Amino acid sequence: MRFPALHGDQVVFSYAGDLYTVDREGGVARKLTNHPGYKMFARFSPDGEHIAFTGQYDGNTEVYLMPAEGGVPERLTYTATLGRDDLSDRMGPNNIVMAGGMMNTSFSERASGHSTHLRANFLR
Repeated sequence: MRFPALHGDQVVFSYAGDLYTVDREGGVARKLTNHPGYKMFARFSPDGEHIAFTGQYDGNTEVYLMPAEGGVPERLTYTATLGRDDLSDRMGPNNIVMAGGMMNTSFSERASGHSTHLRANFLR
């Protein structure tokens, strides 16, 4: 189990490249993702309705959003593949979903209903 995140009585975590959720008290974990790409750094939205995470579905490391109960992830970021990226995968603030005490994150549906955007307000 790697990169756990809590919301209420639920825990989301990475194991063997996929995301799982389990009750905070323990029990049988439920697999949320099933794609060959690696998924990590999952975080619940403040209302617990969604999970944002870093994933490698098409080779690039991008941020995705999915319902907390599971479902099809929606890609939120689009990073250009650059020659320097082919040397090694890099991690950093562009590719890690951060939430909690350092920032207030909100997920909301655009008026068009076609895409979801992520807004983060850094707290001082």
